[in-house]
Amino acid sequence: DSSRVVPLWIRGALHNEPLVVYGPEKKLDFTYLDDAVDGIRRALERFDAARGKPINISSGTSVEIVSVARMLRELTGSASEIMIKPTRAGEVWTYQADLSRAKQLLNYVPTIDVECGLQRSVDWYKTHLPTHDDD
Repeated sequence: DSSRVVPLWIRGALHNEPLVVYGPEKKLDFTYLDDAVDGIRRALERFDAARGKPINISSGTSVEIVSVARMLRELTGSASEIMIKPTRAGEVWTYQADLSRAKQLLNYVPTIDVECGLQRSVDWYKTHLPTHDDD
């Protein structure tokens, strides 16, 4: 049971619970699991080239977090209210990874954009999330 924002919001949206966005200006770089695994696999295969170098494995695109909440509400057909609250102290409010080293050293190029990744995640949760009767 993940407390990360996407799984948390998917579960909430499927149950029509409010989706709380901390920081309407917040933009983050979301990475689909298949892309993350591909990046790690490439780093292992090219270990000598990657050794000792920090390499970002990500989508390389930042997305407004409130847009993610809206997409999830739409993808789930939810009636969830999106509640906007101020950014919490200490949280990153904007992040977009630089993929130049991953592309150069690993030939890494992400293939799953945020909307496709969210759709795949929603589909998985719809299949695997227990209904309220099963809780």
